[in-house]
Parts: sequence; C-alpha cells; structure tokens
Amino acid sequence: MFTEETKKLVAEVGDLNARCGVPQEVYVTEEASEFIKEWMKISRHKGDQSLLLGEAMDMFTTLAVYFYRTGVTDEQVEAHMQSKIMRALDRNHETGEI
Repeated sequence: MFTEETKKLVAEVGDLNARCGVPQEVYVTEEASEFIKEWMKISRHKGDQSLLLGEAMDMFTTLAVYFYRTGVTDEQVEAHMQSKIMRALDRNHETGEI
C-alpha cells in the first residue's frame, strides 16, 4: 500500500511513539476527534473541505502507525477493505441501500 520509504517512516515514528509510553490509540482518537470537529463545522456551513481532507489524512497516518505497532500487515488491511467494500456492493445490489 505504501512505498518502502513511507513504511520506514511509519516504523520510525511507531517505534518513537512506543518508547514514549503513550498508546497509539490516543493519537488515533485525537486525530479522529479533529476530523469529526471539522466535519461538524462543514455540516454547519462553517468548515473547509480542504481542512477536512487534511484531518482525514492525519487520521489515516495515525492509523498506519497503529497498524504497524499492532502488527497488522498491508495485506490484512487490503483484505479487510475489499471485504467491507464487497459487502456494501452486495447490499446495494440486493436492497438498493447505499
């Protein structure tokens, strides 16, 4: 999913975070809350789509580190994504649900 350089950087920050004693879930939660906050601003017509995208990427980054720290492989992430997407497509074909 990522280049070798990105994987190296994820591992580096993951190892750094592990040494500081803060659970990676704390960082994921913080980034998720920032994403939610920006989404809520957009819902009130006060937000900025580019800021929302930035918050989504920040959240994705902390999740990549979380996956590294918990031993989840790119292949596992991809398999889960495919399964989730296929379930959504099947549900849409069966019921029209989006």
